Amino acid sequence: MTQHNKDTKQLVYDAICTLLEEDKPATRESIRELTGLPFHIIDDRIKVLIDEDCMVVRLNRGLFDLANKYPPPRIISRTINTDGTSVLDFGDKVINNITPKEARSLGQLFMADAFLYTLIGISSQLDFIGNQFNTRLRTVEKQLNKKTTNQNGELDF
Repeated sequence: MTQHNKDTKQLVYDAICTLLEEDKPATRESIRELTGLPFHIIDDRIKVLIDEDCMVVRLNRGLFDLANKYPPPRIISRTINTDGTSVLDFGDKVINNITPKEARSLGQLFMADAFLYTLIGISSQLDFIGNQFNTRLRTVEKQLNKKTTNQNGELDF
């Protein structure tokens, strides 16, 4: 495999990982949007990732997932005690007597993840709103074109 093929294969794999991390479907179209690669190259690299490297699985036609995924998420809870300390339950593990300073440090460590989670939600909502807006705009444009076009095909205002 040439260096170019290795680079584009990694680019396609990274795009799949990014999409899945953002809770978006990894489709041929979404991979193309992220990478800018043509479909024939994406298809070829995905074939290698599935058949030779066993790193990706095909869920459906044009829909892909990672072959090795994390186990299902565990239940996580935090209890704040009356003295200000916390108890962190993480699946079957319990961490007792977390001080307020330690709790703040944990919060700082996960702040970027929380921010990214928020951005993913906002992005999904904006995509939905943008699609609704575009649909309504096309409808209005069609209605305007019907009402304002004269016999010569020109717009009358």
